[in-house]
Amino acid sequence: MLAENHEQIILLDIRTEGEYSAEYIPMPGVELINLPLDKLETEISKLNKSKTIIVYSQSGGRSGTAGETLAQHGFIVYNMPGGINAWKEMFATSIATPMPTAQTPALSPTLTPSPAVSPALTPAASPTPITPPILTPIPEEEIPGFEAPLAIMMLLILFMLLRRK
Repeated sequence: MLAENHEQIILLDIRTEGEYSAEYIPMPGVELINLPLDKLETEISKLNKSKTIIVYSQSGGRSGTAGETLAQHGFIVYNMPGGINAWKEMFATSIATPMPTAQTPALSPTLTPSPAVSPALTPAASPTPITPPILTPIPEEEIPGFEAPLAIMMLLILFMLLRRK
């Protein structure tokens, strides 16, 4: 996905600025944005709705929350389960760069846009049996609204009324 449509992708790092400055996913030609989860609601209007967003965090928890928020606002969004931790098991980050092999070329930490992604810069299969992070779409229709909290609240009220008798 990143190699084929890199101009139409935003790689959204939802971690804090300190976490981001320590390590990030370098992907030439892909728009890379650091927007901490606590600032997402106030800064969401600055994101381009015409692009697909791949959101990640350190381990995937915060990015799941951010993905749901983005989907509720009409964005096409994918979550990277396992976050940057899963990514760096197979590919380079800005800090934790594995030694390149013939089967796993190193990714360039440069973030300058390029007209095409070079095959040498696209992630290749790892010689280890680790499975790569799978991007999972967050469909709008599966995001819970008020149904579950309302049902729980109704059950609590019913329980309290029955308990009084």
